[in-house]
Amino acid sequence: MKMLTLWGRHVPIFLLAMLGGTALIVCNPGYFWDDWVWLFQSPSESVSIGKELGVFWGGYLTNAINALPYPSLTLRVVALLAWLASGAALCFVLQHKGRLSGSEAVQLFLIYAATHIVPIRFLTSVALYNVYIAAFWIACALLVAGRQRAGMRAASATLFFFSFYLNSLIVLYALLIALLALETISPHVTVPGRSAWRRGSIRANVLLVAVQAAAPLRTFALRHLGFLALPLLFVAIKKFTTVASPLYSTYNDIDHRFVLSAFSESFTLIRPVLHDFFATASRTVPPLALVISALVCFMLLRLLPRRATRTSMRTAIVQLALGWIMFAVSVYPYIIVKKVPDLTSFYDARNIMPAVAGLGVILVALINIIDRSFAYVPVLRRYGYDLLLGYVLGASICAGFVSGIGLWHDWMRQEATMSYLVANRDELREDRTFIFNDLSSNGRYRDRTLINYEYTGNLVRAFGGRSRFGISVSEYYLLPPKVELLINPYMKRRFSMGDYDFQLPHVIVTIRDGMVPLDTRHILEIVGTYLRGGDWPAMLRDHYSFSFAQEFIETEQRVDEMEQIAKALAAYRTSHGVYPTQSRSEPDKPPVMQITSSGHVVPLVITGDIPGLFPTYMPRPDTMRVRPPEEPNYLYISDGIDYKLVYANAADQAYAKQAHPILSDPIHGGYGVWTSDARNWPLMKTVATAPGMRLKTLVTGAHLAESTGSTWREIASDGLPIDERVEVLLDSSSDEGICTSIGLGVIRYAQALKRLAPDVLVILGDRYEAIAAAVAATVCKVPIAHIHGGELTLGAMDDAFRHSITKMSHLHFTSTQAYRQRVIQLGEQPARVHNVGALGVENIRTLTLLDRGEVEKRLDLPPGQRYLLVTLHPATLEAQPPDAQLQALLDALDAFADYVCVFTGANADPGGAGLNRLLAQHTRSQSARFRFSMSLGVTLYLSAARSADAVIGNSSSGIIEVPSLGVPSVDIGSRQQGRVRSESVIHAAVDTPAIKAAIDQALTPTFWTRAQAAPNPYEQPGTTRRIVETLTTWDYGGALQKPFHDLPTAGMA
Repeated sequence: MKMLTLWGRHVPIFLLAMLGGTALIVCNPGYFWDDWVWLFQSPSESVSIGKELGVFWGGYLTNAINALPYPSLTLRVVALLAWLASGAALCFVLQHKGRLSGSEAVQLFLIYAATHIVPIRFLTSVALYNVYIAAFWIACALLVAGRQRAGMRAASATLFFFSFYLNSLIVLYALLIALLALETISPHVTVPGRSAWRRGSIRANVLLVAVQAAAPLRTFALRHLGFLALPLLFVAIKKFTTVASPLYSTYNDIDHRFVLSAFSESFTLIRPVLHDFFATASRTVPPLALVISALVCFMLLRLLPRRATRTSMRTAIVQLALGWIMFAVSVYPYIIVKKVPDLTSFYDARNIMPAVAGLGVILVALINIIDRSFAYVPVLRRYGYDLLLGYVLGASICAGFVSGIGLWHDWMRQEATMSYLVANRDELREDRTFIFNDLSSNGRYRDRTLINYEYTGNLVRAFGGRSRFGISVSEYYLLPPKVELLINPYMKRRFSMGDYDFQLPHVIVTIRDGMVPLDTRHILEIVGTYLRGGDWPAMLRDHYSFSFAQEFIETEQRVDEMEQIAKALAAYRTSHGVYPTQSRSEPDKPPVMQITSSGHVVPLVITGDIPGLFPTYMPRPDTMRVRPPEEPNYLYISDGIDYKLVYANAADQAYAKQAHPILSDPIHGGYGVWTSDARNWPLMKTVATAPGMRLKTLVTGAHLAESTGSTWREIASDGLPIDERVEVLLDSSSDEGICTSIGLGVIRYAQALKRLAPDVLVILGDRYEAIAAAVAATVCKVPIAHIHGGELTLGAMDDAFRHSITKMSHLHFTSTQAYRQRVIQLGEQPARVHNVGALGVENIRTLTLLDRGEVEKRLDLPPGQRYLLVTLHPATLEAQPPDAQLQALLDALDAFADYVCVFTGANADPGGAGLNRLLAQHTRSQSARFRFSMSLGVTLYLSAARSADAVIGNSSSGIIEVPSLGVPSVDIGSRQQGRVRSESVIHAAVDTPAIKAAIDQALTPTFWTRAQAAPNPYEQPGTTRRIVETLTTWDYGGALQKPFHDLPTAGMA
């Protein structure tokens, strides 16, 4: 009776931990993510997929599960039971080995059972992960409990073998075997005391220990020979039973660059994981619910028997170390295959599942350590431990409940959408591509975007067949050209769309909230109706509304039209020897370049016409006419030798990218045809030839200086005219020299502006040469269009120059919305401030970058050599002199001897020349490890950044452009402080240890994975096009009259 009473006191908290956060998820009948990939495969295809994945029996099991009345519910129940079984087995093993007391084992089970961080473990495609993990820990329990019994050993080996199909568990198995071996040899080894370990005796002591351990270790090996051979046997069988796969052949390929660095990464990953463990609860759960849940758990914990004594600090630290090692060993396999666990990601959180055991042990240890301090506070001495554990359990249970609500909401959105499509099946019968414009509230759990699996699977369910493809509008718009999923027969068949044809009709389905918002109360009511067997889908009608429309597509007509125009252009060239330009060329004469009204030889953009082609060589198409700039327009560009014909601002460019990928033109937001040499005409040449505009360039400052690379040559080589060369730099880069340069610039810019007489002066950036030009333009009454205003660089005097230029400017092009708001905050009219993105980022998307081999050749690097790209400019407002800043960086780089450091030159700010001299000297003295070039040029610089292991320094490129390359950046010091930045950028103080730590972090697999996935806040489509369109349509007449925009008291306009 006493034992029954004891168990009865445990039941409430056990039930709450096991079901409080999971019951809603387990009873959800829905399918998510790639569940749909398995659902509609034929039996033979399922078997084939299993063999491709290396699980030869997986397809047979899938067929059996799919034949059940409720496959998803069955797998969710199996997942829950397996998760609880693994938790119970884990606690048994640790208690049996004396690492946890009985009460601590109970607490660990509660934490493990209640954990909220991996809701994806209940999805059908991930459910077997739970079974593998359960098999592993049950095998451990059998092994440690029955090491002398052959039957239990055989059962243990069988379960271990099965668990290895979750390959990461093999490494955890190696840790288990190592710990068992250590346990075996420990009684036979006497380690000399600390005083015996002197420098001369270390080798002898190590040999002594090895000799003592040899015999017991040999005995252990012979007794466990089958267990030692088990991983090798598994690898051999898996290799024999796996068939080649075009999809999964590289799925778990090890990135050998990370094999060593991943050791430290696997230990340091615990910090973000612990943070996210609690942050996911605090961010998603209302505070009141969190408090109530924690108090309920606390009261239920008070029903349990009291602990006789507190856990000693030594025991708690041993527990912490054991949990940390278990965690590190569990995540290491994922790090080396670039699948770093991320608790904030619905999908990538699954990679933490084997490590939850270690994480739970760490939490128990941390609670024990904190509880030691509670002994000195009377109230906490009695209640503190249960309060801590109650909060951990309460937070997990609440967060799990919120996840359950979110997944039900998501499934209800899917159900309502498919019910609507089924009801309109006859009207949608011919459509094959369904583009879902989801405007509903909170319908996608954690705002998921990768949901084309679900849409496609639901379309199979609604319409039958394998001929339809569903995708969200955001995914569709951002698809790169020539996506394998849409054209590769194997991929199409694998993802349940084997008969799909992209060029058949498209439809846009818009999802909106209905008259009644679908909140938590309504979701629970619908769940209740479902559990009672009621018509729950019918209840969704008030919560969603739908509409559909055909996608506008004219690509095929325009492509046919352009092919006819291309034939006419070929006939024109046959007759005239050149392609049409603005000026007619006579027969049998050499090709001519168009001479613009400003006297420069450039091909001009001609809108809505091709001179001399119509009607002589073909009738004029109806679309070949001038339309407003924001509407679709034909653009024709030719130098007589080559041409480019683009249908710009196309309303169907997302379709065109897939239907005709080689014709895609992202610069103009459309598609076109061109001769081979016109494919990559420089972007600025297109800007220079915009209709109705004359380009006049004023080249100055560092562009003209030999000491900074004479980059004016790059401008000239691009075919851009240089109308004025304004020399303002002096040999001195002192403060006095800069002031003199500014004054000289004002004088010479004024003279140049009087000669050029521009309608508008475009200024990009914030350097002192720019403010001198702005002052001159203001006095000369020339309107200014400023690019990259509103930004912050707190460590540079450029920050003050930039805001001053903003106040002198009349039209503004900012790179982010936050910067637009700041420009408005400075009193600029909102209508004059345009958020267009960063020009430098657009270069990445439009320039043809060099491959790694060519980069290595130009930088004189051995093939495969890892390198860091480094640029350090003077931080002009720092008290620390520039040479000291550089020395701190060089000292940090000494720790990375395996990397070559590729330096580019500092700018012309005060101290820049000195930095360049020091870099040149340093490179000469360490030529094997350092490369130095004053300027790499745009193409080589971006190409080098793309192939670098990290970009380091304080150049704005590390913050603005490099994130779009998916490469980590380390930003040093205060020069760029204040800029909006991507998650791929790490900040470091100008301090050697801080810089070294930041570079270490940047080079880890975890951070590389984050950098590759991190969005760039500066990237927007069509930056140049939008700037040019605004400049061509802006009314310059009243430009100089610029009223101050006062902010309303409640905020900004």
